[in-house]
Amino acid sequence: MTAPATAGPTPTDPRAREIADALAAVHSRIADAARDAGREAEPALVVVTKTHPADDVVRLAALGVTDVGENRDQEARPKAEAVAAALGADAPRWHFVGQLQTNKAKYVVRYASVVESVDRPELAEALSRALVLRREREPEAAIPDLECLVQVDVDDRADEDRPEGIGPRGGARPEDVPALADVIAGLPGLRLGGLMCVAPRGLDPEDAFRRLAALGAGLRQTHPEATTLSMGMSADLEAAVRAAGTRIVKVMLRISPEEQAERLLARLDDPTKHWKFSEGDLDDRAYWDQYMDAYRIAIERTDTEDAPWFIVPADRKWFARLAVQQLIIETLQGMGLDWPKADFDVAAARRRLLAG
Repeated sequence: MTAPATAGPTPTDPRAREIADALAAVHSRIADAARDAGREAEPALVVVTKTHPADDVVRLAALGVTDVGENRDQEARPKAEAVAAALGADAPRWHFVGQLQTNKAKYVVRYASVVESVDRPELAEALSRALVLRREREPEAAIPDLECLVQVDVDDRADEDRPEGIGPRGGARPEDVPALADVIAGLPGLRLGGLMCVAPRGLDPEDAFRRLAALGAGLRQTHPEATTLSMGMSADLEAAVRAAGTRIVKVMLRISPEEQAERLLARLDDPTKHWKFSEGDLDDRAYWDQYMDAYRIAIERTDTEDAPWFIVPADRKWFARLAVQQLIIETLQGMGLDWPKADFDVAAARRRLLAG
């Protein structure tokens, strides 16, 4: 969901003007990043309002902001109550984005529409119990399911390898994500929305975001509803936009030395293919084992969860082509692609056409 275009603040409220200018600058950066990444739609914006008063949230809502985030229940709870009192049904949706203790779940479900920091089954179970209990106590309220994102720890450094003073950002380990997603999807009152991460300190954020995007693609194979990737803050939003719009498929087509010899002979026997032949290929064949060792080292060092290598036997071209085609199809299916939405009134266009 793209944050709507901003409306003009009242001229007598300088704070509203300040917020409007800052919001417009962020929207501009998002639009530029989306255009540079070749993305047709801009990603959604959740404005994190921690340390800012409820009045600022009211101003943001007047500017068209529909989603805001908080990371501490002690601050979020009274702020959400104040905004609800001021705006009623027009209040923005609240995202809880910080680490959450299970004993705080009963408070968070009172105001949050989304919890982006579910990192363990115990927390998911606590949120489910709290929401079910709230529904029992408020049967007339028609309380919707709570959207939950799995927070993923995308920092694979050991503690001793992190610079002094830099700790983990929290989250489930990547290998634990599928099981945790299954738990969330199976609990009453919860809806699995997708994944969230915070870029590790001291590392390239784009690498971390690409890793999350790859995990998201894998998760959608079993949970197609988990389409959300929440990542990127004001300092690294461009990297998040690029990473969310990119999938890398790395394939090595491996042929045997015998097959290579047959293909080289075929080139020598066909005058139309002499241009493809190089005598250097004959020299290089003497170093076949060394080349294989070099390939193995390169693949081991560049094989990652977000961009793994696929080694495809290629002595038979039909098999190699079929295998690569299947890899690409599976990658595209995991991206949750859809047709672009109409930017016009379809019913009105139909009426005009039929009217002749």
